[in-house]
Amino acid sequence: TATNKEALADLIESESSTPAEPQKNVVGSRLESWGDQSSIEQLRGRARPLSWAIAAVFVIGYINEIVAGSRFVSLLGLKAVIIIYPLAGLGLIAVALLQITWIDRLPRDKALSRVTKIYAGGFVIGLILVAIPQTTIIGSGVIWLFADQLNFLLPLIIWTMTSDVFNAGEGRKIYPSITQWQYGGQLTGLAISALAPFLFIPLGIPLPYLLLICPIGLLLIGVLLPRALKGSALSQGHGRDENVVESLKSAWSFVGGVKAFTAMFSTSVAVFTAGMIYKGAFLSNSEAIVRDPAKLQVIYGLTMIAVFIMCGVLQKFFVTKILEKFTIPGSLLLLPLFATACGIFMAWGLIGGLGIKPQFLP
Repeated sequence: TATNKEALADLIESESSTPAEPQKNVVGSRLESWGDQSSIEQLRGRARPLSWAIAAVFVIGYINEIVAGSRFVSLLGLKAVIIIYPLAGLGLIAVALLQITWIDRLPRDKALSRVTKIYAGGFVIGLILVAIPQTTIIGSGVIWLFADQLNFLLPLIIWTMTSDVFNAGEGRKIYPSITQWQYGGQLTGLAISALAPFLFIPLGIPLPYLLLICPIGLLLIGVLLPRALKGSALSQGHGRDENVVESLKSAWSFVGGVKAFTAMFSTSVAVFTAGMIYKGAFLSNSEAIVRDPAKLQVIYGLTMIAVFIMCGVLQKFFVTKILEKFTIPGSLLLLPLFATACGIFMAWGLIGGLGIKPQFLP
């Protein structure tokens, strides 16, 4: 194409305008990232630090979310969900604004390092609050909130680093492999959370000790991943001073400029809203069943594992057939429709559980 010819001409000109040097095998250099020639083994080797990092982030995030969330709900009851969910929503909005106004200005490696240090410090504060009997409820809530933000922001940064390291052709080959590591990390974090009580309680180890993995793991990720990607073609950030209004206008014009992006955005909002409603309903009902944080942690973790397994089965055996039958626009509508149907059944069950008999029923 004309674009590729121009890029190749720029590359030849840049190479001829500098003194000849022995070619170094620099990961992410323009020559190595050119085209789509790399074998899958080479790509996996280059992606290994990113794969390990994103898996580790989700192991850490889900351990903290399950352990702290179970403890918070068991200690505070139904009020925990009413308190946490609005705060979590506001926190996600704040993190998103932080992403577009500050983080995108920085080089990717520096942004990752600073974010991991900030989160590690926040988790240390939460752990100190958990260790004090008078503030243990507050500390559990703080850790739960931080875990929620962590599962959103850090994977986003790592995936943007991945898009810097691999070009479009390479990305088609390697992104599914990195995604498998991401799912593996999520399942591992859930499994550790669900099974930890069976090991910790007989040994007399308090379950909050499991939360120590978070600040230590975050600091390791913030130090080791930038070192592993040293020499890669990571973005240096746009460096512009942009206020919130300008950033939001820019983001909205980008999403609104492509119909597919608009559809995906609208669908994602609907699905996320439905998912949070179901999750809140589950936690509030679990609190009515058990008041023991260890038991609730096991139930919460195992339920989330079952959800992930179901999603994996759907992804493996049904997604391709659904896309072929309904095409992408039709497929995007299926999940909100099914979520709405599930919501109706859930409301029906709640009505029956409260002993309320609708007028139209015999």
